[in-house]
Amino acid sequence: MGAYRAELQVRTRERFPQDWAMTHISLGNALKEQALRAAGADTAKLLAQAVEAYHDALQIYTFERFPRHWAMTQNNLGAALKAQALETAGADATKLFAQAVGAYRDALQIRTRERFPQAWATTQNNLGAALKAQALQTAGGNAAKLLAQAVDAYGDALQVRTRERFPQDWAMIQNNRGNALKAQALQTGGAAAAKLLAQAVNAYRDALQLFSKRDFASSHDIISRNLEEATLYLAAYDHETQSIEEPL
Repeated sequence: MGAYRAELQVRTRERFPQDWAMTHISLGNALKEQALRAAGADTAKLLAQAVEAYHDALQIYTFERFPRHWAMTQNNLGAALKAQALETAGADATKLFAQAVGAYRDALQIRTRERFPQAWATTQNNLGAALKAQALQTAGGNAAKLLAQAVDAYGDALQVRTRERFPQDWAMIQNNRGNALKAQALQTGGAAAAKLLAQAVNAYRDALQLFSKRDFASSHDIISRNLEEATLYLAAYDHETQSIEEPL
């Protein structure tokens, strides 16, 4: 990071605006990576600095003049805001999650499926994760609504990250989608909850087709636990009362 800050003394906004903006993106990426290896207050501080660096880059990389760079920066900003939200509590966390979701949605204005299918799929997957995280900080009907949007975002990503072309990505997104479906079921009443749990079970089973115990032990174990939990919730669904009992 010291190298990037030194570059900014030469690559000033006034003399080299595009270089200045790109260096801020690199600085933001480095700060975000360092934050993932830090702990406590240092993590939150580094993530706040990363967010600030991306905002600086967006002063030059505007939607009108540099749409692709703008979208890339918005995607990176969304990741930093989501990570910052996870290090924050209360109303501040809710606000940061909403900002992360907004940044990803902004990126999708440029990263369309037709023009940039891979970037579109990446951002849709990121959006799904942010929406799910936001939902876990939200109560009532709004949580279920956010989770439904997360499921849709993961479903969109799977249109490009197919099993045939991107098998590992496909399997991981299936697991992510299963998590969102399971959480949505727990926020939903009636017969819809059982339907959502069944979809979650199927998503986990699909993921396990790719993540074998022999070749991907860690991922296999995580997804297997997710599948077991969803199966238990589905078994605990009471068809008379149309409610989910906490599994024993």
